[in-house]
Amino acid sequence: LKAGINTLEGQHPRTWLERRIRQLLVLTWGNATVFAAGLAMGRAFRPFVPEKLKQNIPPKQTAALPEVSPTQQTKGKVLLITGCVQPSISPNTDKALEALLNQAGYTCEKPSTSLCCGALDAHLLGQDKAKAKAQWLLNSCKTQIEQADAILMSASGCMAHLSHYPSLFSEDDDEWPLLTAFMQKRKDPIELLETLDLPIQPTQETMVFHAPCTARNQLK
Repeated sequence: LKAGINTLEGQHPRTWLERRIRQLLVLTWGNATVFAAGLAMGRAFRPFVPEKLKQNIPPKQTAALPEVSPTQQTKGKVLLITGCVQPSISPNTDKALEALLNQAGYTCEKPSTSLCCGALDAHLLGQDKAKAKAQWLLNSCKTQIEQADAILMSASGCMAHLSHYPSLFSEDDDEWPLLTAFMQKRKDPIELLETLDLPIQPTQETMVFHAPCTARNQLK
């Protein structure tokens, strides 16, 4: 895929306008602060826009999650990387995951700031930009990576991109030892949750489950 992208980009250079649009997409969707501000503005004007456009602006999550008491037994430490889009669009996803992990005996730590994994850069701006984002993420969380027993991201698209991190680096890079530790501890949340003894009770409620294409194809 990487070779194909590089070949196509070389044979069919993008126009100035196309390059600027791609940069703008990365700037807005790949920066948690900018994205949160843009989403808040969109939500403010949501009641006044056409119905078709309104469907593309997700409302703010208001449902409160049930209180969960952490277990007294500590099994390990998890580094939960929040990413740049999900904290604004679906904050309850990470809250629910953290509650499950706490109940199973894991303590959760998050980076001091929201970090973009670089997936958008890889898709839109090329491997060099993606590598720069990966270096930033690894170096920003260096101590937490070394101390964590597992590293999770609940956004499956981001998790899928993390699996490609080794292709961005060479063994001569300064980050290679840290990257090796990172990859050994990186897990899809389901990989960890299915090993835990969670007190989940059967329910008669009907639930809808949607498996993202990244989970079905990349993380299966």
